[in-house]
Amino acid sequence: MLDECNIVNEGLKVKLYPDKVMVDKFNRSLGNVRFVWNNLLTEYQKTFELFKQHGYTKLKCNQTTFNTMLTMLKKEYSFLYESESSTLQQVYRDLIRSFNGFFKKNSNYPKFKSKKNPKNGFRIQNNNNIKITSSIIVLPVLGEVHYRTSPQYKQLLKESKINNVTIKKEHNHYYAVFNIETEKQPMKKTGEAVGIDLGIRTLATLSNGLKIANLDVSHEEKMIKKYQKKLSKQEYQSNRYKKTLKKYWNWLDNKKNKIKDYYHKITTEIVKKYDIII
Repeated sequence: MLDECNIVNEGLKVKLYPDKVMVDKFNRSLGNVRFVWNNLLTEYQKTFELFKQHGYTKLKCNQTTFNTMLTMLKKEYSFLYESESSTLQQVYRDLIRSFNGFFKKNSNYPKFKSKKNPKNGFRIQNNNNIKITSSIIVLPVLGEVHYRTSPQYKQLLKESKINNVTIKKEHNHYYAVFNIETEKQPMKKTGEAVGIDLGIRTLATLSNGLKIANLDVSHEEKMIKKYQKKLSKQEYQSNRYKKTLKKYWNWLDNKKNKIKDYYHKITTEIVKKYDIII
């Protein structure tokens, strides 16, 4: 039996290669999630306004109420059955979380979702109905989709418990982000402590005098500005515009991935070397 102390939740992201049929299914699920969110938010706002007229400034959100509203929506709009049930249930869970944050004054009032948002996603809970082979992911209701990732990630997916998977659309590319439970061996104790001061000229300065330089992404930023300028001069949604937009998105992704990789390597190295970080 695995030691519970060593079992951690981890996010594992792989790139998907859907065919045209699956792209259509993904986009319909993305649209259904957006549709349900906006409709539930609208219905809540109507009720909230009635409460405010009578002096109540809060309207408690609960799963029972939103689940009833979702059931009514599905009866009225049959296309919602094209999405996996847990996907739509996740919408009101996210909405409840947003409202709770708003009432606690930790976040702004929930906003309506727009189709123009370049990052959209939907989640599917794993009820023993998500299957994975070395090259294919089988999703409930949606079907099979090809994916690619490293051998290490494939092994992790094979050995780990999968709680859920989030299908994300980012800059016209599709990804699956798995929430998995995996065993991690604790790092060896070093008995060392360090203080870290984040800066502007340098990324960070450690109390032992070591300075960590900022990552140079000037080339990526230069290319991003270049394609931003080209986009501003091209006709919106023309063929040239779409080709330029794709290159612009690629450079945005290059910059993001480069920074993410740099931060991951630095933080991993610091955590390995020091037991106490201040």
